[in-house]
Amino acid sequence: MLATRRFASLFALAVTAVMLTSCADDHGPVAPAPATPDALLIGDVTDVLNSTVTSVGSTLDRTVSGLLECDVRNSYTASQMIGPQGGVLRVGRHSLYVPANALKENVLITATAPAGRHVEVRFEPHGLEFQRPTALTMSYADCGILKPLSLRIVYVNDNLDILEVLLSLPNPFTRTVTGKVDHFSRYMLAD
Repeated sequence: MLATRRFASLFALAVTAVMLTSCADDHGPVAPAPATPDALLIGDVTDVLNSTVTSVGSTLDRTVSGLLECDVRNSYTASQMIGPQGGVLRVGRHSLYVPANALKENVLITATAPAGRHVEVRFEPHGLEFQRPTALTMSYADCGILKPLSLRIVYVNDNLDILEVLLSLPNPFTRTVTGKVDHFSRYMLAD
């Protein structure tokens, strides 16, 4: 119950921070950046979330018990050239938001979301690192979830061992989880 209240407080803080930063117009008109609402939330509030997670413990980046089991029936693959201006790559119900200046040059990014027992997205070129955090939004719409607020995006190896639990923000209204990504590899949902 306390964890749910903490999450609700963190979520309200994040939404308020996004609203406040979007209202401030100190630099005149700016072209809109391509993004999804979840991507904006993670991208604009990353520093707030990092400091809040540090102060309240491991609310958003807590450990997980294991990979989320689902019946993912469709496979998707998508590629897009993304450069210093940033962009969004959508693969099935999942999306990757790359902010401006996260890449120094144009890179052909390929994402594959395979059918199978787990919600998963694989990215290439493998090992690509970003200068600024990107936001990966993964959908769990194919899963029957009872506790969506416990979902996290995890970085896994080829043996499906969890190597890292990403700073993640579940959104039960859109049935997605958005996580902060700084390099490419294989990402899955865990609970």
